[in-house]
This record gives sequence, C-alpha cells and structure tokens, in this order.
Amino acid sequence: PKIESATTADETFNLSKNFVSNRGNLPMPVTGTASIVGSFGQRKHSEWNVTTNSNGIDIQAQQGANIRAVFEGEVSKVFSVPGYNTCVIVRHGDYYTFYGNIYDLFVKSGDKLKSGQSLGRIYTDPDTGVATMHFQLWQKTTKLNPAPWLKR
Repeated sequence: PKIESATTADETFNLSKNFVSNRGNLPMPVTGTASIVGSFGQRKHSEWNVTTNSNGIDIQAQQGANIRAVFEGEVSKVFSVPGYNTCVIVRHGDYYTFYGNIYDLFVKSGDKLKSGQSLGRIYTDPDTGVATMHFQLWQKTTKLNPAPWLKR
C-alpha cells in the first residue's frame, strides 16, 4: 500500500518533545510518496526460498528523494554496510533510528538534527531503477518494529 509521507512543516514539527509520545505520529523517513515493501521480523525470500530476519522495514520511494530524520537527535554514527551502502544512526535519548541505503550524504557524526532534516539522498539501484531505503528503530539494545511508529 502506498503511504503518503509527511511533507509539510506542520506535520514534521508538530511532534511531542518526548520521542516515545510520538508513536504513530513520526513522519516517514523519506520525502515524497513512499510505500513499505519489506516488513520487520521474519520474511521468506521470494526467489531463494529461505527465511531471513529483518531488524527493520524497507521503504520504496521516488528516485532522488531525501532520507530524513524522523525526530530531533544527534548523529551517533555514519558507516558503510554491504547491501545498505552508507548508513546513519541517530540517537534520540534512549531510542535510536537507523537509516540505510543513503548516497550523497549531508551529515556527519556529532551533528545535531531537527525533525525532518535531510540526511542524504536515497540510493537507486542502477540495474532496476528502484529506490529503496532500510529503516530501523531501537530502544537501547532492543529492536522495535518501526512501522507502527510512523504516521499513516
């Protein structure tokens, strides 16, 4: 199902100061129209007939869309992971958000971010032309399903 991401300043910044109070109200972590194409938890791979465990969700968006912070915080780490390209972890107190499949990075470790601030552009697979990012949510060391936290 297509999910319209929050694009107005009112939606992006009309958040509680407490991260946990925003469950179900956080903006999509990518600008423009987006859809969740990969779910959290166990999933069966359609081609290889194997079951894998996903710590987050995959979100398909428009080519060139900006990946953005869902809430104010501090860039904790910027690194590369095979299959996820450049990744960013943002700390929001006891909560952390992970953004994968970024190219054209706009932030660095230690940067203080506002809600909705762009981290970089979404990577587009040159073979398929599909732009997909990976998004995770953690409470300290516990992985959480991020989908129920996002505004629909």
